[in-house]
Amino acid sequence: MLNIWGLNTDGTGASPVLEVLTALEKRYQQEHPGVTFANHLHGNDSALGGLYIGVADIALMDREPSYIEIDGYQQAMPGRRPFEMQLMHGGIQTAGHSSPLVVVVNETNPVTRLSIAEIDALFNAEPEAQRSKARTWGDLGLAGSLFARPITLYGFAIDSAEAQTFSSKVMHNSRRWVCTYRELHATSSLQVASDIAEAVRHDPYAIGITTYDAARDGVRILAIGSSKDAFLPTQDALRAGQYVLARTVSVLARADENGHPEGKVRDFLEYLVSPPAQAIISQNGSYIALTEDAQVSARKALQ
Repeated sequence: MLNIWGLNTDGTGASPVLEVLTALEKRYQQEHPGVTFANHLHGNDSALGGLYIGVADIALMDREPSYIEIDGYQQAMPGRRPFEMQLMHGGIQTAGHSSPLVVVVNETNPVTRLSIAEIDALFNAEPEAQRSKARTWGDLGLAGSLFARPITLYGFAIDSAEAQTFSSKVMHNSRRWVCTYRELHATSSLQVASDIAEAVRHDPYAIGITTYDAARDGVRILAIGSSKDAFLPTQDALRAGQYVLARTVSVLARADENGHPEGKVRDFLEYLVSPPAQAIISQNGSYIALTEDAQVSARKALQ
């Protein structure tokens, strides 16, 4: 039996990944009838713990493991790190399925694009390269009536999976958020994302971090990047890895002294990044399959 732990939806006990995971397992069992699966999807926070105490063979996460989680793993498995590979990208067609993070402004705001450095300057109390902090709309190049207006920042709690992903991708893993950042709280991450979008919809001077599935009329999703290479979270940009705030579902497993998983676990992981398995992910539509190049890279990492 292979025990799989990890990803779920906060507050409901239901896992958005379960439908596609079950389809992958069913297809695998057609060729490996002796392998059975038990899915214990209790959330990102349970993933690495399940691995190092030995109750999980495979773990699923849609954020990077924190340094505390890696340290806990290495306390139990001295000198080793878990094996990790990408499985699929969060989608934009179904709410709650690791939807990409987005930076949004009120629809009346003229801003359409921000660079990564500008976003870092907005949210990070200690931005990279000693860049000047962005506190007013004038700091972002706006003139006229907006020039001196302070920017209001809304987002997820800084200990949430969403905020941790944002910090790793934009703030160079900084935990020092600006003091004016307004953390919103609710019973589920989906509700928080909706509340953030609603706050920005009612605040013409706001910038928010939310998820694509929560964006609605009254807010604008900003392209991220340089003036020549700025991307919105489209299906193509997410699949190609061009949109920086994409969220990816990764698979983690115990590794041997050479950094590789072993036995039945390794066999199943090889299947997950095979064309037949990735075709199942594409057909399901809730998530976005890996590119062919990414599949090849993952299979090489297993060798």
